[in-house]
Amino acid sequence: MSTVLASGADERYGWWLLNLIGSVHASSPRTFDAIVLYDLGLSPLQRRLAASIRGAEVRTVPEFVPHWREGRTWKLWVMQHLEADRLVWLDAGATVLRPLDEALAQIDERGYWVVSQGHPIGIMTPSDYWGRLGIDPALAERETIAAGILGFARESRFFTDVVGPAYEDGVAGLSVGFSPGDLDVRNYGLDHNPAPPVRDCTHFRFDQTVLNLRFHAAYDDPVINDLHRFAGTTPHDDLRQVIWAHRRRGDHRFQGRVPYRMPAALLGKPIGLAVRGRWWLRLHRWLFRPRTYTTNARRLVDARRRP
Repeated sequence: MSTVLASGADERYGWWLLNLIGSVHASSPRTFDAIVLYDLGLSPLQRRLAASIRGAEVRTVPEFVPHWREGRTWKLWVMQHLEADRLVWLDAGATVLRPLDEALAQIDERGYWVVSQGHPIGIMTPSDYWGRLGIDPALAERETIAAGILGFARESRFFTDVVGPAYEDGVAGLSVGFSPGDLDVRNYGLDHNPAPPVRDCTHFRFDQTVLNLRFHAAYDDPVINDLHRFAGTTPHDDLRQVIWAHRRRGDHRFQGRVPYRMPAALLGKPIGLAVRGRWWLRLHRWLFRPRTYTTNARRLVDARRRP
């Protein structure tokens, strides 16, 4: 039985993609038979390093529809077309902190492994989607699952009743668009569209919207894993936390653990450590500003002067 880890990134998330693989190598070794990484616009150096990871293969997504880049439609294509008995998708902005054994056990038991996002699916569902997809609007209060942290067996209901229909929804353009409040803050990068559809919900979320609708339509009593344990936004959300879903707010702690082949390791590991150091400096710039210390000193003086 083949078990494959898949992820992908453009240049903006390229270093996080490498950190993800370092975290899997350090925290959940020998879990996957293969790693497939999708180049969505990596820099030449990032692609060279990714292609030098032991057990990893770098691929590209074909331009299968005009909007393939937008709305994470490319991710739906990967889930539909990547051949694997068990497929685990982790977004590049995730870090694995503990073994993924429980995720694989759940895939074997019920055909899928999904993680909560902590809010109802109604807030990210356009009003016309219920009727258009033939889904009961009473499901609006169901719990959202993450589209960037999930796994499934290819021979399962999840693949036939969730992945397949969601992929067709993506091909039809239903994963593309923005909520009115997101037009100015999310319309950039891979998702950029000069004239995007505006969806009449407060939190339209691309592939996540259609995956959730298809998932909850397929399962009457789904098993959804805890948000804080499997997708915590800090590395300390749960005492048994498995995944840190930091997006781009992590610390690159696993850059030095990426399993590069030689001779790339001679280049990749020092570069990774430099990336981590540069990120640390960016997050701790306040330590090097005189104002930090003058302000604190002034506060101490003022506190001592008070009666």
